[in-house]
Amino acid sequence: MQASTLVFLELSKQLRNGDKYYWFGEDIYKNGKKLEFDEDKTYGKECALRILKALYKMKQKGISPAEKYDIGELSVEPAKTKLFCVVPVLGAINAVQEFVKSNYFENGIGLVPKTEEQRQFVDIFYPHTKDIRYLTLDELITLASTNCDVINNLLKEHGYEIQLEKTTYESISVASILNLNVDWNKQGFEKKINYQDETYKAFNLDGRLWVTEDERIHPYPVFLMQCRNNDWVYITRTDITPQSDVEFVTYIEKLKDVRKSCIRYDSVTIPNVSFNMRQDISWLINLGIGKDMFVTQALQEIRFDLDRDGAKVKSAVAMEVAVCASACGPYVIDGPFMFWVEREGIELPLFAAVLNKDTWVKA
Repeated sequence: MQASTLVFLELSKQLRNGDKYYWFGEDIYKNGKKLEFDEDKTYGKECALRILKALYKMKQKGISPAEKYDIGELSVEPAKTKLFCVVPVLGAINAVQEFVKSNYFENGIGLVPKTEEQRQFVDIFYPHTKDIRYLTLDELITLASTNCDVINNLLKEHGYEIQLEKTTYESISVASILNLNVDWNKQGFEKKINYQDETYKAFNLDGRLWVTEDERIHPYPVFLMQCRNNDWVYITRTDITPQSDVEFVTYIEKLKDVRKSCIRYDSVTIPNVSFNMRQDISWLINLGIGKDMFVTQALQEIRFDLDRDGAKVKSAVAMEVAVCASACGPYVIDGPFMFWVEREGIELPLFAAVLNKDTWVKA
């Protein structure tokens, strides 16, 4: 029996058992874990990748592997929308750090990751905090306060549903709101498309497309358009869904690296999109900010609209950071203490004293 047949049978058997497989670039993952292949043995990665893609395309076309190869049904979980929107998270963390710098410590404070996902965020995304300066004050609104109601009211004013829970310990609440509008240079035409026996609203745009150099990385053309505000929008069909923020960015960079050349197409037709979703950013919980602060609440809401006029991205992040909650309770001076008064421009203290119990006022 040939190697490809063996891998085909093995993958199909495991898929029937409920395991979830997907490929990302040239790597194959099983239940979220990257598989390692010994290329010198039967289960070669290239062979398995080719078969996995073939199984997926058969399922898309409604062809059952059992009908063609008599090896049983293929279980494929329907793809769902996946979002990447880390900029307002960076805005929220930056707002907390600036607030702490102004109200608690003169020096800036760094992040202390506790989990692998937090470490990836700190290593890969956090260094890009400096890039938020390219957004206008209207595009990224940030506010930090020790009053949770101030932050919740700001979120309500901007139409968001997420709200921070009130707590009794000392904390800093923060909101970071992204408002991004990109308008096409020329309004598109309304269209309709059919997909999997259903009809959807769509729009048609003139444009140019570049194609990837290696179809094994990405087999579809990529639509590229510069908008009125000079932002660039990229749209392409895809058969894969990145499973993490890191995979999202890695795959996008890979697409940009291998682009080949621009080809003029008459137009491109794109489905209309509209949604309001909650993004799970609970992985930020317990992220340390400085030595004595850590994230206790983290919420994100994302709204997105795509139509013939352009695209609107709106996202709010709300966070709460506990202050000194990890080790410091109320501090009581229960012994002799020093007290002094200074004034700017005068080098000597105006008054200084070590105050012992002989001058304390008895209760």
